[in-house]
Amino acid sequence: AAAAIDENETSGWGLGQHVGKPQAVVFELADPIDTGGNATLTFQLDFKKYYRVANIHDFVTKVKTMGDAPYMNRRWLGFVGRNQMAWDMGLSPSICNNMHLVDREIERLDNEFDLVMIASRMDESLILLRDLLHWPTENIIHLNLNRRREPSPPLSNEEHQILYEWLAADARIYDYFSKRFEERITTANNLKSHRRCEHLWPTLQILAVIALLLM
Repeated sequence: AAAAIDENETSGWGLGQHVGKPQAVVFELADPIDTGGNATLTFQLDFKKYYRVANIHDFVTKVKTMGDAPYMNRRWLGFVGRNQMAWDMGLSPSICNNMHLVDREIERLDNEFDLVMIASRMDESLILLRDLLHWPTENIIHLNLNRRREPSPPLSNEEHQILYEWLAADARIYDYFSKRFEERITTANNLKSHRRCEHLWPTLQILAVIALLLM
């Protein structure tokens, strides 16, 4: 997800309400194999019906045998489908098999976004966001309310590779920005910053739960 966040916003995620004030453009990425396969197919029955599959393994088989078929590349509900992160970032599906053009778009995106957060490293991502926007730690409380109750079916190495190739544009984007994220963490030395406030997370999350219950 992308957001233009007001740097003067002090009450959470301001999605560009204050036009004309300084903003930071932020995007969050998740592992495309997980997002493009396991999560969607495990928890969206309509998605399974759309692709006529029973589970992730059926889906991978279909990708392997007919991944370039027109109906495999249509978008469910008009916006959900192959290379979802590339789509969300504004890349045309017509260029997603051309890695040279994808790399050019990645370079453009890298210049446009002030921060690309990584979902699997949310605590560190939020520390970077906090420091970017000069927010207090209290403003980056987060609760994992949407965690899966059951683990998704594991993929074999072959299945993982099939999805990786089918979602090549997303994989390219994720790999690039994961490396940039690691560079940013190392360069900014924010791991120390994370350790300094690590003890606050349990208390802050308890407060967030209480606030949620009182809403």
